[in-house]
Amino acid sequence: ALDDEPLAVLGTACICPGGSSSLAQLGAGLAVGVEGGSEVPFVRWELEEYWDPNPDAPGKMYPRHAAFVEGAEQFASSYFNISAPEARAMDPQQRLVLEVSHDCLLASGMTREAVIGKNMAAIVGISNNDWIQVQSIDIRKISPYTATGLSASIAAARVAFCLGLKGPAFVVDTACSSALVALDSAASNIRRGRASGAVSAASNVIASPATFVSFSKPRMLSPQGRSFTFDASADGYGR
Repeated sequence: ALDDEPLAVLGTACICPGGSSSLAQLGAGLAVGVEGGSEVPFVRWELEEYWDPNPDAPGKMYPRHAAFVEGAEQFASSYFNISAPEARAMDPQQRLVLEVSHDCLLASGMTREAVIGKNMAAIVGISNNDWIQVQSIDIRKISPYTATGLSASIAAARVAFCLGLKGPAFVVDTACSSALVALDSAASNIRRGRASGAVSAASNVIASPATFVSFSKPRMLSPQGRSFTFDASADGYGR
């Protein structure tokens, strides 16, 4: 495709905070101002143990709220022929990327069988990796799946392998713009003839207080846990 030739988006899928599982639901929610933020749920960590309104408090975070995806710990591993031990070792971001990429494929009207062996790219945007903190275990308990489960680079490889794609497969990390850069990279690979099509995805799962604490120390985050972009009340950003 030429640089100025439009590209077709054949299918979309998402799992977002606030219960949105499609772009239609997400758009409808945004139109009526659905609140996607909440206090840190207990299934993630005990909030009171790590919270303090003082940004300088050692080992503490000062926001109480963020946007959490419900059910991030759930995964249909057997559908992708992934064993239970391997699934437990996988970063939830890898699991979500795999599920949403598959849903996106179905939304486009295609199946796994239809794309196996195709020169299609799998490009994923991932920035933070809280799962490393969650999985900080006794070194003697490291399993054959630990290395791949903790590596962000494996997210794109899993999509390519499970869907049978043979084009470029890689992960980009450009912090908050990772999703957008992944999408741009997918378009660039198609335009330059490196791939006939692409699956572009991104994931961000807040699973550990450690990243929250590291962002709290330079006071990057909003105490309200919300982003008030271009507003006079803006006081940091919400995760």
